[in-house]
Amino acid sequence: MKALLFNCLLLLSFLGIAQTNTKVNPIPGPSILNDLVIGVPDLKNIELGRVKESLKALSGVYWQGYCEDQHNVLLQVDRSVQNKDNKEIIDAILRVKNDYKIYVKTKSIAQAVNMCIDKEKALSK
Repeated sequence: MKALLFNCLLLLSFLGIAQTNTKVNPIPGPSILNDLVIGVPDLKNIELGRVKESLKALSGVYWQGYCEDQHNVLLQVDRSVQNKDNKEIIDAILRVKNDYKIYVKTKSIAQAVNMCIDKEKALSK
């Protein structure tokens, strides 16, 4: 009887340790960075800094630049953090000025920069 009780306790302690070990270090999924080009035709240079700071404050949003002549905001977005509907990103821009007209473009950052007159300046803004 003592041997049976000892074996049961040993088995229960082993199961408890096994369950604890599986929860200690969950493996996070890989981040999925996507290019996002947003057209904001009414964006003035004087407001650019505020838009940039508003977007940089969002988790999973990385500022890449601004194409002045095309009025395109260039971002990389971690889709494991930000939804594909871009609502939080658009809301962050609208917090700076709520009457901006915003257009989500279907092009990559490289394509957007290629259309800029001053390509180097676009990636440095």
